[in-house]
Amino acid sequence: MSLNPSQISSHIKNKDFLIAEDAIIKFIQFNKDDKNTLILAKPVTENILQNVSDKNKIENEIVEQLCNEYATVISELFCHPQYKPSHNIINWFLTCKYVIEWLFSASIWRNTDAIIEHLGLAKLDKFGQIKLNTNMQKLTLLLALILLSSKFKLPWKLLFKANPAIALSSYIGLVTQPIPALSVETNKGFNHLLESAKDLPMLDLPVITDLGKLNYGFFNCSYATSPNKYEFKKWLTSLIRHNLHQWVDDTTKNNIANMSSLNLREKPKVAVMLELYSENHAMYRCFNTGFINLSEKYQLIAFIDEDDVEGADLSAFDRVVTFDGVYNINENSNLITNENPDIIFYTSIGMKFWGVYLSQLRLAPLQIMLAGHPSSSFSPEMDYCLLFRWSTNIEQLQPFFSEKIIMGDIPTDGVGFHTIHSGLSDSFLSEHNHFLNSDEKITIGINGILTKVTADVIYICKKIQQGTSKKLTFLFFSGHKSNQLAYLAAKKQLSRELKHFELISFTDYISYMKTISQCHFLLPTLPFGGSNSNIDAMVLNKPKLFIRGTAQIYTVCDQWEWERLGLGNELGCNDENELISKSLQLIDDTQYRKHIHELLVEKCSLKKIFPKNDDGDDLLSDVFAKALDHALSHSN
Repeated sequence: MSLNPSQISSHIKNKDFLIAEDAIIKFIQFNKDDKNTLILAKPVTENILQNVSDKNKIENEIVEQLCNEYATVISELFCHPQYKPSHNIINWFLTCKYVIEWLFSASIWRNTDAIIEHLGLAKLDKFGQIKLNTNMQKLTLLLALILLSSKFKLPWKLLFKANPAIALSSYIGLVTQPIPALSVETNKGFNHLLESAKDLPMLDLPVITDLGKLNYGFFNCSYATSPNKYEFKKWLTSLIRHNLHQWVDDTTKNNIANMSSLNLREKPKVAVMLELYSENHAMYRCFNTGFINLSEKYQLIAFIDEDDVEGADLSAFDRVVTFDGVYNINENSNLITNENPDIIFYTSIGMKFWGVYLSQLRLAPLQIMLAGHPSSSFSPEMDYCLLFRWSTNIEQLQPFFSEKIIMGDIPTDGVGFHTIHSGLSDSFLSEHNHFLNSDEKITIGINGILTKVTADVIYICKKIQQGTSKKLTFLFFSGHKSNQLAYLAAKKQLSRELKHFELISFTDYISYMKTISQCHFLLPTLPFGGSNSNIDAMVLNKPKLFIRGTAQIYTVCDQWEWERLGLGNELGCNDENELISKSLQLIDDTQYRKHIHELLVEKCSLKKIFPKNDDGDDLLSDVFAKALDHALSHSN
């Protein structure tokens, strides 16, 4: 970053607008790169987010001053009466909105609404209805400046009709948010964005990379609080199918057209799509044991990105085929059809863009998915979604899936399928899974990545904070380093809501587990829970509360994990109020918390969390065979 805010302001006053623009663009470029960190005027410690403490007050002021200065010069530039934004800066504001969101959210400005109103780009009438300046240049500028946290909820259907290209760029910029719903304002904005997809048009996009930019939204929309959030997935998958004819070549089309009917080999060949499979990742920890068992009856061919092979344990697979290039739709689909698999098996869909578009193609006679990132693929080419036996019945879940749900028959009480992390040695666990006797200062962990933490979780934390006289510290876990703008912005948002908290910067798994061991109990991310975060709590004998679900799969993941070990009643809650009530009981009643800890010790031994199942208790093989039986019986 070549110019500081004071120097940028001087250039604006001198009407050197292009120089000012260039400096602001460099700021955006710098903070867009995950490898870059900010150098503050004074050193920032690891735990910078306890905003009421004297120790951190100065550091908070440094962060806010930095963000105030940059947000102010951006406002100064756009509001200068003689300034006309260049196409270059408009493009950067359209495509890197998350950087602008971080910057303004950490400043006194909060968002760009003051700029929008000053320029007359939008306003709300006395009934709260939005009124836009319909001049095309004004609309473009509005789409460049709008943020998730804005009070202006744009009419996206009309904007896509007025200027499809600019509207799509702005929409992509908004939906590509690593921390989309932490504040009330961004939570509302993110929900509105996803819900608006219901009315968005089909667009002709000859270049697949244009659509690939929406992939992050396909993944992280699951974290939103809106019950209608999957309107976005439905629109995106429809948009992919609308454009497939432009992207696939004649070879791919012929392979699909000549696909044979289901006729299984003696040892069927299964192409397993591994979007992510490192030792730390949920896909490996949840499903690797199942694949080891599955490999006894099936030929398993792993398909994985070439860059991910080195960090993945692929010993369960007969062979590995690597993808080289996320957008190479023809090369990647041909790699699969060249293997002539009987079955394609997706452990998840959405963490890599190739997983999204390949799932919209018929590349094998039978195509199956696991609820690895639990929602429907919304693909007419996906035949089944496999689930282990849960207390939730199929009739409750089926309306949310385009695939037919196949649920296993084996009771899951006391049955596990997780893989224990190699770093969790006996000595580590004996040191870190003990009961915390201290009760004047209570530490509560929210042990999911901050991307999953929504305004609903923050509301619960606030109500818990208000309900006790004890000093509470809430622990959150960032996916960023402590001197990155995303981290600092999240810190500022949290500091507006909570008295005492820490935001733990991105670290390795064992360090994360050491931090969890310092918590008295844990809260869930909502509405999207997590399998691994519950296993981590069990391993350390930490009570983790959860809210029972009855509909979408993501609402019942936490419930299933605790019910299989017989702790559903103790830790399960029917709603937010009960979650708050049980939290306060754990805080104020040390004997009750000790009682829960003793139950965890009894029920959460490693043998129970990671049981070595009998041959007849292999959950994945059971439900997989049930899906094949159903497919064969309905193949003609």
